[in-house]
Amino acid sequence: MSRTECPVCDEQTANESALREHAWSEHGACHYCGEQREEQRQLHRHWLLVHDDALRAADRKRAEAAVETLTFRDRAAEQGIGTALTTSPVGRRALLLGGGGAVLGGGTLAAIEFLGGEESTAGDDVPVPSNPGDYTYPRAATADIESEQTITYYGNWKCGYCADFSTGFLGTLIDEYVEPGDIAIRFRHIAQFDGSPFLGPDAVAAGHAGLAVWETAPEKYWPYHDHVFQNQPPERREWATADKLATFADEVGIDQTDVVRSAVREDRYADALSQTSDDAQALGVSSTPTLEIDGTTLNPLGDRQRTRSLIDDVIE
Repeated sequence: MSRTECPVCDEQTANESALREHAWSEHGACHYCGEQREEQRQLHRHWLLVHDDALRAADRKRAEAAVETLTFRDRAAEQGIGTALTTSPVGRRALLLGGGGAVLGGGTLAAIEFLGGEESTAGDDVPVPSNPGDYTYPRAATADIESEQTITYYGNWKCGYCADFSTGFLGTLIDEYVEPGDIAIRFRHIAQFDGSPFLGPDAVAAGHAGLAVWETAPEKYWPYHDHVFQNQPPERREWATADKLATFADEVGIDQTDVVRSAVREDRYADALSQTSDDAQALGVSSTPTLEIDGTTLNPLGDRQRTRSLIDDVIE
């Protein structure tokens, strides 16, 4: 069996990310062996216990994130919420966002080593507008879609669950809705929340780099987006330096890496990042990833069917 063939129904998928999405959404199954599980947390435990040696870096991050979430809940049960909030990365994220059950359930990455260095080809086929310079924020679209048909993805380059969405269900939405020309999807990075950096002081630098790639090499933005999330270091590390972000750009074939470095060092997109934070807070966004669909916000990882239903309502 090839690494892109479903172990349950033998369907051939485009890549390993698409295989993982297909196996879980269609069969509730492990894309490595086809064994079925009722919940994703059970699937993640299965990956670590049965497929530890074969796990791709992105899948290991998902599994470790699930373990970290459980660790926080264990701490909360044994020590109380107050202590858990100050000792767990999940808790610190919740404090930053003002608390709330949805945030606490969002999870975060465990401390694992960044493997990096692999060249990514995913994202190469994502369409961008013919006039990308007209758009401040990165956009996937086949044409100049009307504003009411534009979905906004509020995320953070350091968020482990954004990595889960960006390398999984997001690709499905692009295939099903963007490629046919029904909607556009734009990405807006929440670098700050209530005036403080969100998910680490280096989150702001990551935002500058992403916007620099979009402005300088828009045809390479989505490969860059996918590559960074596929190879995302642990959230608790301050990894988003000018040099590391330029390296990511170089690994997807972007020649103007100095533009990425200078954008970070000059704080070039401060106004755009500040506007994103203001807009997210005005919408009531309290966790990432969040999609804004025609004025409604939701976590796309929490309810895929409702996500599709909301999009269908927009394009009818």
